[in-house]
Amino acid sequence: MAWGARRKFCAFSSPTTYEQSAIWRLYSAYDERKFLIPCPVCGRDIELVDADDEANYGLKAETHGGKIKDVYYLCPYCGDIFHNKDKIIFFSDRPYCKKEPRKILQPAHWEATKTTDDPFSRSYSINSLYSPIGAMTWADVHKAKIKARAEGGDGLRSYVNLYLGLPYKDTGQRPKVDRVIELRAEYKSGTVPNEVVFLTAAIDMQRGSEKDEKNPPRLEMEIMGSCPGKQSYSILYKVFEGAIDDPYGGAWEKLRQFESEGGLQFTRTDGWTLVVALMGIDSGYLPDVAYRFCETMRGTLPVKGFGLLRADYKKKEKGDLPGGLKRYRAAKTGNSIVRLLEVNTNYYKESIYNRLKIERQPGSVQKNGFCGFPYDYGEEYFFQLCGEEKRIDGSFHAIRERVEALDVRVYNEALADYFLEMQVLAWRAWYMQQKGWQQSALNAMDKFFVLNELRKNPARFFEIPNY
Repeated sequence: MAWGARRKFCAFSSPTTYEQSAIWRLYSAYDERKFLIPCPVCGRDIELVDADDEANYGLKAETHGGKIKDVYYLCPYCGDIFHNKDKIIFFSDRPYCKKEPRKILQPAHWEATKTTDDPFSRSYSINSLYSPIGAMTWADVHKAKIKARAEGGDGLRSYVNLYLGLPYKDTGQRPKVDRVIELRAEYKSGTVPNEVVFLTAAIDMQRGSEKDEKNPPRLEMEIMGSCPGKQSYSILYKVFEGAIDDPYGGAWEKLRQFESEGGLQFTRTDGWTLVVALMGIDSGYLPDVAYRFCETMRGTLPVKGFGLLRADYKKKEKGDLPGGLKRYRAAKTGNSIVRLLEVNTNYYKESIYNRLKIERQPGSVQKNGFCGFPYDYGEEYFFQLCGEEKRIDGSFHAIRERVEALDVRVYNEALADYFLEMQVLAWRAWYMQQKGWQQSALNAMDKFFVLNELRKNPARFFEIPNY
């Protein structure tokens, strides 16, 4: 404050990540100055950058037998190369051209890349390629990049922050929508392929707004058919518009009416009748409403998603995934009538995204894990299904506003796994009580046994009202 009009305020930081970087927001708010140097070959002003490997400019390396032979910079204008030692040319007071030493070039300088309304504020960004001779070399930078790529995760993040001076942006991984659209099979929504042996239904609550016609309060439901070999087929996607805060009215009443009119019953193409065996209601938004509805609907339970679901060691619970994680867990609620199915959403999203990469084969026989969809599903469904990205840390982040199709598919996959677990227990209990099977024989009765029995007769599953 003592300096008055001559005072300066400076903020310095490495830029961390795009989502969290305070310094990058400050940098972007002002004139974004870059440090430009003259190419010692052609004399054009360039910014030193570590571009993508495919780019025809930037830091490049020549290797032989896996060993680095040369590291150089490729000019984007003349296409010629220069080396780390050439920094002495363009950092001098009178930089000269390598081909024409008598030709004096413009000295290295800062240059604003955008204009702002604030002439008194400036922002600067620079990377390690500008290190002076005797300090870090371009070979050092290239070696750091190779090591970071090998480490991935935090190693790559540190390289982008500390060597490139840029915020790290995890672009994430997700299936290509156009490829997933090609998974549409030769069946219409509302019909069930012969391969399906049981059905589940998952329902997502959407608060929406009564004033927005394009986003009203609603329930979104997908009915999914499961097959041996972890194949699945989407059977029906339906939206029930109406208020969702009253479990006995609005959209909930429309869902009840749909069920009473046989909406949850389907006829397979070979004539077998299949009824939705288990239905799950997302309880993350209005849990009490979900619990009340589940009390009144047979074979229905509330579900709730968690990014990670850890085994409760205090209750001597064992994990079924690495790191002591679980795929799902049936937990008690405040109401003893219903049980809550807790779901590891990261696990199921990764599983779904991996399976969406399995291409559709000609004919009706598909590979294990294949996901099929009716031919009359619109593109919006598939954009929602692929609407999140997997980050390096294993978490998933939405890249579009609506991802309901992915949410209900996650719950359906968990419901299918839980249904099979309950069926195995029910079949073992029945065979022990009715046929006196010994424990050794009962242990061989697993989900594959149950799926095989349901393949013979889809109506043979045990109805367990509240699971």
